Amino acid sequence: MIECVERRDNEIKLAEQIPLRSAVNTVYGMMYSMEENKKIGHVYLVGAGCGKGLITLRGLELIRKADAIVYDDLIDGTLTDSAPADCRLIYMGKRGGRKSANQQEINEMLAALASSGLMVVRLKGGDPFVFGRGGEEYQYLNARGIPCTAVPGVSSCIAVPEEAGIPVTHRGSAGSFTVVTGHSADGNSQDYRTLAAVGGTLIFLMGLRSCREITGQLMQYGKDPDTPAAVISRGCSSDERRINGTLSNIAERASAAETPAVLVIGKNAAFAFSDREEGPDETIGPLSGKTAAVLGTPAFTDKVRKKLAGLGCRVKACPILSVREREIRLPDFQQYSYIVFTSSNGIRIFFHMMQAQERDIRELMHAKFAVIGSATAQTLYSYSIRADLVPADFTSRALAEKLAEDIGDDVNARILILRAADGSKDLNRILDAHHIAYDDEAVYETVVDAGKMPGGRDFSYVIFGSSGSVSAFFQDQDPGEDYGRTRFVCIGEVSAQTLRKMSRADMIVADTYTVDGIVSAVIRDAQAERKGTGKEE
Repeated sequence: MIECVERRDNEIKLAEQIPLRSAVNTVYGMMYSMEENKKIGHVYLVGAGCGKGLITLRGLELIRKADAIVYDDLIDGTLTDSAPADCRLIYMGKRGGRKSANQQEINEMLAALASSGLMVVRLKGGDPFVFGRGGEEYQYLNARGIPCTAVPGVSSCIAVPEEAGIPVTHRGSAGSFTVVTGHSADGNSQDYRTLAAVGGTLIFLMGLRSCREITGQLMQYGKDPDTPAAVISRGCSSDERRINGTLSNIAERASAAETPAVLVIGKNAAFAFSDREEGPDETIGPLSGKTAAVLGTPAFTDKVRKKLAGLGCRVKACPILSVREREIRLPDFQQYSYIVFTSSNGIRIFFHMMQAQERDIRELMHAKFAVIGSATAQTLYSYSIRADLVPADFTSRALAEKLAEDIGDDVNARILILRAADGSKDLNRILDAHHIAYDDEAVYETVVDAGKMPGGRDFSYVIFGSSGSVSAFFQDQDPGEDYGRTRFVCIGEVSAQTLRKMSRADMIVADTYTVDGIVSAVIRDAQAERKGTGKEE
């Protein structure tokens, strides 16, 4: 099966999984049916490194220019965020023990895309030619006259041990290192007699399932059972775990380790050249070792990403929601005593409409302004207008109650609400209950971009900036699905209510419905976990 994300009208819409063969054939049919696409494109086999910014500058430059990216499992998920907005993102992961794309199907997909004239980046974990089967892809494309260029990447055989504090060479203990695949596509076994006699550091990639056989064979051919050994599980990630031992016991000690893993054997496996105490993050802070996916609008996801990253968290911003201005004519403002905004987006779009429709700011001089919270108030003040009313509780319900209290018995009062098309109905219900006249104008609508939805279940936290982002994430999910250690964080009670309707997943709700409130909630949860309570205090 293949999961393919497409972002343009002339592309395949694959929000759900479809058979691989069908996907490849559809790409071929679509590409060759377009007359203007006769020019042959170019495929770049780009080594993505092992996450954490270990991609080369050349590789990142190509991602930023790509028409299509075909990518694997073992890459830093944030790399595709650098792709152009209209770039085709096609996931074709290959992982041992899982049903996934086979090599022939990947080859055919690359050829189909390039044959349509596209600049294609084949994004591969580590280096494309170090057990990455990049050579097979190159040969396939070259045989069909498709230009192909390899761009080196930082291989896991060096990066993973080094991140865990193990140098692959070190004067006096290892003057060489040997890299070996832990399993072979053709089933041939390794020459363990030679490997047992070779000096330096032995590094086995993809060898976790064969760890007992590898260590047993090496000892059988004379390798000292007391030789230091280490297994690094999920290296260069927030879940990295190093397991130390010797040749005689490392297989037993690492029996519960998770793939992918690297097995290191030799004197250097006893070293720990690292000043890290908890996880491989560049920034040490209260969220070191944690990962998060942030879902919402571009402005929201960028704010949360910066805050969490500064605290040591590895963050993937997922701007799945975009704002689309609606084509409406602004009304005569003289009839309104209050103008109400429930989001910063509504404010920005309103003032853009004012300019586009050549309205005069002095038309608003008689009206009071009410906003839902402090962040919205700050946005309003950026247009040199101070909010007259901000509820203490940043919710639509609290805003409505505050408005009703302020208006009191003024039967001539009328409110203009400017907000999203799918805004909370709590505001309307409470105003109706107090018999307050209002007009509810939807000045914008939110659009979901499924192509920016986070994949996998590998995040410590998935953070939602709105009820809409919750709905988008859970709409195709089983309500009873197990998300493992992942915890969901909602910016407010409205989002939390939506989540409760759609899933039984564990969640956290921010005390104050702001970016800072979300960050504080995540920090408290992480601290509680470290203390062993498993929940916020």
